Amino acid sequence: MPENLNKNAITLYQRNICKKLPDAYDNEYKAILNKLQESADFIFPEYFSFHSDFKSKDKFIEDSKMTLDWLKNLSKRAEAQKTLIFGGTFLMQREKTEKPFNTLPVFYEGEILTTYQKRRLYGIETEYLSTGKVRQTVIHPHDGSKWGLLICADVFLENAFSDYKDCDFIVIPTSSPYRPDDTKELQKERDHEIYAKGSKIGGAFVLKCCGTGEIGSIKENGEKAPKLQGRSLIAHENKILIQAPDINWSGFLQIDKTNGKVSCEEYEN
Repeated sequence: MPENLNKNAITLYQRNICKKLPDAYDNEYKAILNKLQESADFIFPEYFSFHSDFKSKDKFIEDSKMTLDWLKNLSKRAEAQKTLIFGGTFLMQREKTEKPFNTLPVFYEGEILTTYQKRRLYGIETEYLSTGKVRQTVIHPHDGSKWGLLICADVFLENAFSDYKDCDFIVIPTSSPYRPDDTKELQKERDHEIYAKGSKIGGAFVLKCCGTGEIGSIKENGEKAPKLQGRSLIAHENKILIQAPDINWSGFLQIDKTNGKVSCEEYEN
């Protein structure tokens, strides 16, 4: 890659997490590499690698180590030069005697710059996971942009967005449970109330990156977690600038850091 490489896009990947992580020869991997070439920042969803084969929390923890290696190797690729990668979330267990944390790792050219632990657990997480305690920010080593970190239900913390008034961007890897009685009108109302207003409160771009499909289960009996709805979006100044066209859609949302132009591209395997 040339030293004067200019990357302007922020890319969100709304991924179907039912699928196992792709290897270097897979079409999905090639699609990700293609987007990394133009992305200053690349964002994966919460639990993006926890496919539907999982039947126990131990398997989740075991796979988290593989997910971390996969992300590290991805961030070392030439295509990822000067790209800040927000690696969705994985389960980080500091000691075998403690519950793991739902953790967002941030990579840059093969190195972890920081990790953030989810502070507001949701549903079954309250039974199996530890709760994070502190806010966390990270600065892009190349362009100097400052990012505030949240995970999914953290948006319901009292000062979730106002805590990051010193940031340019707020990233939120998310896995939203499917609601059978939901409507597009209710979804639109929630997105505006939480994320559009959050962008105004924080004075930053808000980037919510969701997964789709069915997440694996951490219950020992193999019971599956609810189906997910993908409602990825980018918000700024109390407005939704772009969002996923459908809750079952898989693909890439982008915004250009220099001119604010937004776009979306469906991923077809």
